[in-house]
Parts: sequence; structure tokens; C-alpha cells
Amino acid sequence: MGYDDAVRQQEAQAAPMIVYFFTEWCGYCRQIERELLDSSEVERYFDRAVLRVRVNPESGEAERRLAERFEVKGFPSFFVVLPGGEPHRTSLYREGKKLEPASPRELEERIEVHARNYARRLTREGYDRRVEGDPEGALPLLDRALLAAPREADGWMQRAIVREQQGALDLALGDYAVTALLRPGGRAHERAVRALREARRFDEAVACATDWISREPREIEAVRERARSHYERGDRVRARQDSERACNLGDARACRAIGRV
Repeated sequence: MGYDDAVRQQEAQAAPMIVYFFTEWCGYCRQIERELLDSSEVERYFDRAVLRVRVNPESGEAERRLAERFEVKGFPSFFVVLPGGEPHRTSLYREGKKLEPASPRELEERIEVHARNYARRLTREGYDRRVEGDPEGALPLLDRALLAAPREADGWMQRAIVREQQGALDLALGDYAVTALLRPGGRAHERAVRALREARRFDEAVACATDWISREPREIEAVRERARSHYERGDRVRARQDSERACNLGDARACRAIGRV
């Protein structure tokens, strides 16, 4: 893929772009390609997660100018470029071992660090837009953050909240579910259960709270939320059972509610 084509594609995808500079006579380049860049692990990662550009500055005037623009001083040179950002020069070698190629996992992690930093900046901007009362402005920022770093839980959480605010509850629930997978701990479940109760979707609220309890059986708030959901759908027996369970877990408020104190 040519550089200009990759830039245009990046504008649509928000994916990291890697730009690799090499020459035909460069022995180090041949080593890096043979032992690292052409490996099946790296190929799979590149195909899945990044846009890639190979540039031989000796093949034409445009390529030479691009190398000058990137301030290439030697070969091989490898850069990670995020949308709208400056190139990040990235080593292809093991830490502290100049002539030993990095492992595929090391290279992937170096690229991912740049992608995560970019995604976190976009997520923060999306959060700021949301709290300022501009969910419509927040949503495209969060979409781009998740394209760049789909394993960043904060991006999923913030997009879920925005979608809930916009009334797109089913889409929000999908984002809360991904958040819960990436970051166990209850907050995504809590918001999802409360949103379902607000929408009077009580059976789903109970099911969501039950899933939360199955993952964190000693989480008092999960039991409380299921008790509330049972109560609001009119099932006083199960609501009391959950209140008793919460009391047994040490919830003094639940104990008072069922008359144990």
C-alpha cells in the first residue's frame, strides 16, 4: 500500500499505521524481514490491526522525500503513526541488544502502547464532551478510540454511557457487556441493571444482576441490585431472599430491612 493511500484509509479506520523504510542493499533490513517482519505472527497481527507501508527511498523521488520528511538517518527505520499525529520512531530490536531482532510479541506491544495512548486521549476528549452536555460530539471520538484500541475498557464504558444518554439502550447494553469482560469489578453491571430497571425491563435487570453475582458472588451491591429488581417487578419473596443473602454477606442496611437488627 502506498503512503498516501494508507493515510486516506487511516482517516476512515483510525488504525495505527506503520511505515517501514529499507533498501535493497541493507543486510540488517534483510535480517529484520526474515526473522521478524515476515514471521507468521507479525503478519497475522498486521493484517488484523494495522495499516502498513513499505518505503524504499532509493526507488523514486516521492519515496526519497518521504524519508526526508520522516528524518530517516539509517536502515531499517520503523515508525508508528496514529491519525493526525506525529510519527513515533520505534525500535525493531530487543531491548539493550542492538543487533538482535525483537520478538513478534515485543513489536506488537510497542505498537499497541502508541495505540493505547492515542485511544486514551480520544476517550478523555469524549468524556469531556459528554460531561459538558455534548453526547453527539462525544460519540465519534469514542468510536475512533475503540477502533484504535479495542481492548481499552474505558472507551467501551464511556460509549455505553453516551449511548444510554441518547436513548439507545440496547447498544449501550452491548458496550456495558464488553466493558464487564475487559474489566471485571461491577461498575458496568451496576449501570446496566439500573438502566434496565429505569426502562422497566425488570426480567432483564434480574438476569443482568444474576450474571454479576455469578462473577462476583460476594459482591453485596450485586445482591442489592437484584433484590431491588425483584422488588420492582413485584416478586417480594425473591427480593427478601436476596436481602437475607446481602445481610449474611455483612450488609447492615439489608439486615435492618428484614428486621434482623
